[in-house]
Amino acid sequence: MRALAPAVVFSALIGIGFVSISSAQPSQPDVLPREFECMAKSFAGGSKVVTSMTKCVSKCFDSLWDGESPESDCLPPYANRTAECTTSVATKVSYVVLNACTTGPGADCPECYTPSGCGTEQADAVPMLFGSLFDGLVPDLFCERDGALPAEQKCQLNAAKWVARHHLSVARCYRKCFVDARSGGDVNTCMPPAIAPGLLACLEAARAKAGASIDRYCDETRYPDAAPECSSPYPSGAEWASRVESISDPLIPVFYCGS
Repeated sequence: MRALAPAVVFSALIGIGFVSISSAQPSQPDVLPREFECMAKSFAGGSKVVTSMTKCVSKCFDSLWDGESPESDCLPPYANRTAECTTSVATKVSYVVLNACTTGPGADCPECYTPSGCGTEQADAVPMLFGSLFDGLVPDLFCERDGALPAEQKCQLNAAKWVARHHLSVARCYRKCFVDARSGGDVNTCMPPAIAPGLLACLEAARAKAGASIDRYCDETRYPDAAPECSSPYPSGAEWASRVESISDPLIPVFYCGS
C-alpha cells in the first residue's frame, strides 16, 4: 500500500500557496469566532471534496464494470462525465469557502492564511489540495479494474465510501475538540499528535467503525473472492483508516492556525 507521508502533503500545500507560517494555536482571542468559522468551513469543504469525488469516481467504476465507460475516465486526471462531476464539486466547494472567509456576512479571514490571505485564490486552493490528495488514493482503492469480480467490485466500492466517511469523521472530531478547547481549554491538546481525551476517543470510535465497515465486504470468509488480487494483500480497514489520518493530520495545523 502506498502511503502519503506528511512531507508529501506539506509539499502539496506549498505548491498551491496554502501554508501558514504562524504558530498553530487557534485560541481566543487570537482567533476570533468568524476567523475560526472560516477555518472550520475551509477544512469541512475539503472533506466535502473527498466525499463528493468518491461518488463521482465510484459511479464511473460502476459504469466501467457495466462495459459503458473506459478505465481512463475513472482515473486521474479523469475525463468525460467524471471530469465534469469532479469540476462541479470543486466549484461548489470554492463558493462555500469564499463565502465563509471573504464575501459572506461578517466573514473574517485569519491573518495566518498565507501568502495571499483569503479570496478566490485561497478558496480555489481548498478543492485543489483535497482533490489532489484524493487522486492519490484512487489507483489503490480501485486497483482491480477490468475483470473485477462482483465481490471485488463491492469490496472496492465500499472501501472508497468508508475512506471518504472516515475523512469526514476525522474532520468533525477535530472541529469539536477545537470548539470545546476554545471555550476554556488548551487548543494545543487538539493538535496532532493529539492528547485531548475526548478527541482521542472520537478518533478511535471513527477508526473502529470505518475499519470494520471496510473489512465486512472484503472478507473472503464471508464473501468468496471479495479481496482484490491487485495488491498483496488488499489493505485492511484499519490500514485504510490509518492512511486517511496520515493525510489529514498534517493539514490540521495549516487550516487551524494561529492568527
